Amino acid sequence: MVQSSVSGRVLIVLGALSAFGPLATDLYLPALPELADDLGATDSAAQLTVTACLVGLALGQLVVGPVSDRFGRRQPLIIGVGAFAVMSALCALAPGMGTLTGFRLLQGFAGGAGVVIARRAASAEAVRLPKSLSPRKGHR
Repeated sequence: MVQSSVSGRVLIVLGALSAFGPLATDLYLPALPELADDLGATDSAAQLTVTACLVGLALGQLVVGPVSDRFGRRQPLIIGVGAFAVMSALCALAPGMGTLTGFRLLQGFAGGAGVVIARRAASAEAVRLPKSLSPRKGHR
């Protein structure tokens, strides 16, 4: 059995980062009927904002995962968390359903950064390879 030296603080941060995707959708679902009414749109247009967020979340993980492997986790994570916060604010201020759908797509993309980097960091912490087996930087 592998001993883990992960602190409670790291676990909390990784858990919070992993919650971006579910948080962006689950807290949003009960408001869909009111959202459609407030923005003068159909229910299906409001549901499209959920789909856009999930598509963005998937694309964000596909793009940010390899980027973080190549350039490190810190910078993509900071950019992703910052973009998620900005997109969340812009979603709240969106004047129409089309704009909101675009912002939700970008919010999901940014949230994907937190999800994929948290999972990568957790797996790296769980399985620490001996230095002799660790890949050297710049080599595959």
